[in-house]
Amino acid sequence: MDYEKTPRVCFKVEARPRDDDEFARILAQSFGERLGSVHAKKNVVMGSWAIVLQIGQQTFPAVLSRSKYGNDEWIMLIASPDSAGLFDRMRGRKEIASSPGLLQVCRDIHTVLTATAGISDVRWYFEGFRSQSAAVATPDELLWN
Repeated sequence: MDYEKTPRVCFKVEARPRDDDEFARILAQSFGERLGSVHAKKNVVMGSWAIVLQIGQQTFPAVLSRSKYGNDEWIMLIASPDSAGLFDRMRGRKEIASSPGLLQVCRDIHTVLTATAGISDVRWYFEGFRSQSAAVATPDELLWN
């Protein structure tokens, strides 16, 4: 996965449900209502949630976890369906540019987040191993190329 081409969304959760697991399930359900088929599973070791967004024939993997920078912040990483994984890169497969559907999925995720009561300060960014771009208010403002 090319981390410099993988969009992330960070947001604050003001009015939390009982626990993080309940929040992640509620959010995944909201994505399902907007996007279609959504599967979420908790990674017990990492404490994050793996979310698979199925839109038409494309599958967009995502990871949802608490931010290490604030107790009330969460981060969601959304990958392109054709992202090269570690083993693909070891075999010489090059990273494919972001899928055309990735921006639309990010727009839909943005719509869900901004429409959900108790979620605020939604910001989008790309993060690489060497640099982090400035956060923007919507996925359309990201520098995709």
